[in-house]
Amino acid sequence: IMKKTDMETKLESLVAEINKIKNAFISEGREATDAETAEIEELRNHIRNLEEIRESFLIEKKE
Repeated sequence: IMKKTDMETKLESLVAEINKIKNAFISEGREATDAETAEIEELRNHIRNLEEIRESFLIEKKE
């Protein structure tokens, strides 16, 4: 089981990664390519999975 701090760090780094990619498009004034869109979607899925794990982790901790 990941420690909560590790999980939080991982979530923050994934969110930062997505923001970095998005900012690159904005600064270049272009749309994302299909590959970039797929990469962002993959990162978002990781975030969702980690958030679900975190939720269950917090629920377990309360019990």
